[in-house]
Amino acid sequence: MVIDPKDYPNTGGKYLEPGEYVVRIKDAVYKKINDKEAVEFIFADDFGASVKDAFYLTKNAMWRIIRLSEACGVNGKFKPEDLCGKVLKIKVDKESKDGKMYSRLKDFGPANGETMDPGRDDAGFEAYDKQKNEDPF
Repeated sequence: MVIDPKDYPNTGGKYLEPGEYVVRIKDAVYKKINDKEAVEFIFADDFGASVKDAFYLTKNAMWRIIRLSEACGVNGKFKPEDLCGKVLKIKVDKESKDGKMYSRLKDFGPANGETMDPGRDDAGFEAYDKQKNEDPF
């Protein structure tokens, strides 16, 4: 098997480039931004590429984190950390700040059954795991 790094552009913990991705919420960190309570979520793909976004916990901004929970399939009461591990679809674009370009979460919604890496062969992994438990002799 020959592996060409050009075939895997989002590997190695980089930031997600503009496009649409099915990702998992990797972390939720409580922060204070401009004297307002917020939760910063980290959204990551199977290769570790990620994008962060802050969701303010103010009355006027609460709709956004509720929309995020619904995109993750969580309805009713929840804690922001309950969303960690949930899968959803996101759209990423670039934004210029202080003369630098940054990846930015533009939109999000439910994954609707899409997997994080459609090229991944889960059946192959299961067969490999099963094989590991068998005595080769």
